[in-house]
Amino acid sequence: MADALRFLTFGLHSLLGLFLLAVGLIGWRTGDRIRFDWIPGVAAHDMASTLLALGVFALASIALAAFRWKPARTPFFLWNLFVAALIVCAFVRPSFRFDGTDHFLYSSIVLTASLLGVLGSWDHFRGSSPRPLQKPPSDSGEGDEAQ
Repeated sequence: MADALRFLTFGLHSLLGLFLLAVGLIGWRTGDRIRFDWIPGVAAHDMASTLLALGVFALASIALAAFRWKPARTPFFLWNLFVAALIVCAFVRPSFRFDGTDHFLYSSIVLTASLLGVLGSWDHFRGSSPRPLQKPPSDSGEGDEAQ
């Protein structure tokens, strides 16, 4: 189960990183002002470069997460926390409104996916491995003989 969660986390954030990179690149090349309400505090004329930077950071953190060295896996965990925090902040903003039940459903799915991503990246950050199904034999020899 943990491996499936990790795989989905990597897949989701790979797609998100590529999306942010593509939208940022299109906005940067065309010079259009991009309005992306999920990222607060960034003016429309700076949004393209912000999306480019976020996309590069997302993809770089995914590439670093492949290493066994724990500090190299830290940016991926921080990226997942950042994405989940942005989504939660967007929901609690007073200007945020649901446009119906479909919007609420899709927003709930996005929030759930981001929280599962945090769990998957935390599991990857810790470097946990699957636990054995049975208890390893003890060194004392007790309980080895049937009486």
